[in-house]
Amino acid sequence: MELHTLSSHRITRRTMLRLGALASISSVVLPGLLAACGGDDDFGNNTNTNPGSTPAAEATAPQGEAEAGDPKSGGTLVWGMGGDADALDPHTTNAWAAWRQSTMMYESLVRKDLSVTEGTPEIVPLLAESWEATEDGLTWTFKLREGVKFHDGTDFDSAAVMANYERMSVADSKFYYETAWHGQFAFQYATEVTAPDAFTWTITHDRPVAEFLSTIGDYYWFGIASPTQIEKVGNENLAANPSGTGPFRFVERVEGQRTKFERNEDYWGEKAYLDEVIIRPILEDQARVVALQTGEIDLMSDPPPDVIQSLIDEGFTLSDGMTPQVAYYRFQFRNEYGKDVRIRQAISYAINREAIARDLFRDSAIPAYGLLSPGAPAYDPDWKPFPYDPDKARELLAEAGYPDGFKTKLLGVPTASGWPQAGAVAQFIKDNLAEVGIDLELELTEWVTYLGIIFRERTDMIMWGTAWGMPTNFFVNIQAESRYRSEQDAGDAGYTNRENPNVELDEFLVAGSEATDTATSNELYRKANEKAMVEDCAFVAITHDKLPHLMKPSLKGFVHSVNVNYDLTKLWIDE
Repeated sequence: MELHTLSSHRITRRTMLRLGALASISSVVLPGLLAACGGDDDFGNNTNTNPGSTPAAEATAPQGEAEAGDPKSGGTLVWGMGGDADALDPHTTNAWAAWRQSTMMYESLVRKDLSVTEGTPEIVPLLAESWEATEDGLTWTFKLREGVKFHDGTDFDSAAVMANYERMSVADSKFYYETAWHGQFAFQYATEVTAPDAFTWTITHDRPVAEFLSTIGDYYWFGIASPTQIEKVGNENLAANPSGTGPFRFVERVEGQRTKFERNEDYWGEKAYLDEVIIRPILEDQARVVALQTGEIDLMSDPPPDVIQSLIDEGFTLSDGMTPQVAYYRFQFRNEYGKDVRIRQAISYAINREAIARDLFRDSAIPAYGLLSPGAPAYDPDWKPFPYDPDKARELLAEAGYPDGFKTKLLGVPTASGWPQAGAVAQFIKDNLAEVGIDLELELTEWVTYLGIIFRERTDMIMWGTAWGMPTNFFVNIQAESRYRSEQDAGDAGYTNRENPNVELDEFLVAGSEATDTATSNELYRKANEKAMVEDCAFVAITHDKLPHLMKPSLKGFVHSVNVNYDLTKLWIDE
């Protein structure tokens, strides 16, 4: 069956900004790059050899977990999060809080190994038992798992996979839902998609796509919903009536108060130990701390850095790790000062990232120097351009004609889930820049107003910031490849866009995304990252958040994956 090829122009700059910004409000991330199936690096040998296994079979020890005895079934987990889910729809949401909940109910064909706590996790089977790519990397064939049922009783098969693909990507399909934007990334190169039998699904691209498995395997970009449920409730109502194949079933949601899930007793894989999971959005930091101390919640996300040690001293268990989040600022190239690379580099030298991570985040974050974040295959923890050097910053400012500095503006928010300590970081940067003579006026505004400014206006700010990230090299494409941004978008920073592309940067990114061996792809992405971050200095990365979680010592089995979602089937309560 011939299906249309998605135009890359459908992914507008405005869309990308919106995605990035909305992602940062609760938490984000996207897929990790292609981890070669079966441990092989090349497309032609990407045949999975682990049929029938459930993911995360061999968990590495979670950081901070106490010695545990034998797991016990039963009990209810109450999880307090710093943000609320915007929608429990696998194809439309933009929030980390929603991703964490939806992956309890929805499964893709594959996913990142959530038992891995550092490095780049491999892709493991989920609703596909195995997969294989042709030698040219263009066609992928998935053998689907048999005997799986959706929560509404519908059988899982290739028709269900096709319906979900069409929901995101085929405009004339009865399943199509324009708001299901994830498919614009995952399937933008598809030229032909077929279901040759009930348990085989194939997709052909017009070019190799190194990140394809990652884009359908991280979070729930391709979470498979019951086609029966989609037709029954309608696309707009799937978020309120979710039906996937995952280890937990949706029970109820009271918006702003709680969402309740129960164990799926008919789950095809290893069943969860917990009877129930209740998610409570508690937006105020101190209220979340008190809820943990009083026993109202068992697990807490987004603790304020200043209270982490005291809660550990009270007996609570800390789990944190390497997560693919990056907080960064983007330079406005149309600003009088921002257009000079010497000034951009001076600002990057003037920011003391080590002190921000150590003093402001109390080591619950690590310094960041690039758009590649932990979990991305090309991420190099030793790559640290622009070390804190105020003398070098002053030297560059003098070369640019501003030996006494200047006054300009930075746009940010005081607080946002997924962008921790946003206002405090902005103040820290202001103080750093004052040391080299730059008088930075902070314009900190609440989130919705902030979005309006960066989407509709082109202010005279020199920098504006956000935070999100993905355990994939492809995040650099999203941020810096010209075809993802438009001159017409008011928030465009003027660095590179379709009308005025940075050709050399695009060449690195396109070649990196098409490379069919991991080493070549990683090298190209590192060159692209260095060009964007150092040579062009279009961004200033600040920190990678370690996403700390605190929990009762009786909660066992929590594995802090290199991701923003976790495998809750392994959690159990030792009471």
